[in-house]
Amino acid sequence: MWVVWMVIGLVMIMIEVFTVTFYFLWFGIAAFATAFVAYFLPDKIWVQLFVAAILVLALSLTTPKFTKKFGKKSPGYQEGKFDVVGKKGVVVSPISPNDYGVVTIAGHGEWSAVSDEPDVIAEGTEVIVKDINGLIVTVAPFKPDAPDSSDK
Repeated sequence: MWVVWMVIGLVMIMIEVFTVTFYFLWFGIAAFATAFVAYFLPDKIWVQLFVAAILVLALSLTTPKFTKKFGKKSPGYQEGKFDVVGKKGVVVSPISPNDYGVVTIAGHGEWSAVSDEPDVIAEGTEVIVKDINGLIVTVAPFKPDAPDSSDK
């Protein structure tokens, strides 16, 4: 019976490699520990199931705390093609105060855009990207003499 538990443990660890949720890792660890118990108590299936259940439950309850601690150490992946804040662009489709428009940002293609400006930003107007939310940029008309405008 201990071989069955080892196989279950290996399968759970392989699933964990592809999902990275930590939950399958706990099932794998519990299965390996249960294989150890099964080696010494091969006829006591209920003991094996009890050990597996208790370990999975205990380890699963630690997952949120563990992942929060682990997650703080990772800065995360940031893709450079979405680094458009501060870049200049040109309005391709007018941007109304309560409607989307389209801007072309040099080297970054066309983007859906919104503006906090009270007036319509006309086609052909040069703008600067102030913020990005998903795939929608917030822009403002570019003013060359403004101190926070940059030519990135």
